[in-house]
Amino acid sequence: MKHLLLFLIFGILPVMAQAQPAPGGPPAVGVVRAEKQQITQSNEFVGRIQSIGRVSLVARVSAFLEKREFVEGQEVKKGDLLYLLEQPPYQAQVDFNKANVAQLEAQHTFAAQQLARAEYLLKTPAGRA
Repeated sequence: MKHLLLFLIFGILPVMAQAQPAPGGPPAVGVVRAEKQQITQSNEFVGRIQSIGRVSLVARVSAFLEKREFVEGQEVKKGDLLYLLEQPPYQAQVDFNKANVAQLEAQHTFAAQQLARAEYLLKTPAGRA
């Protein structure tokens, strides 16, 4: 039993010595306040982007460009206005064509009146002579 007592004394003393705090006080500990923050997930990749569709714009008329209605790289849809061309030469052509149509309609009306008059005269004694 003496051996057991000695064993316990000499076996437990080193363990108790290790469990005691080191001289000089407790170690320094940093403190951070826990706060609720929004987390935004982001990814960074190294690579190259290339469009799958490319459109070549070719002018069908000769004109000066007054305004560009889109920004380079912007997505456009079918029917979107892309460019505004100078108006005066084309407006003059439209006005000329409208006047030409009006003149031809007047000639048609006059010819229809002449035909109706001639058909009427054919039915009268003046047309039988």
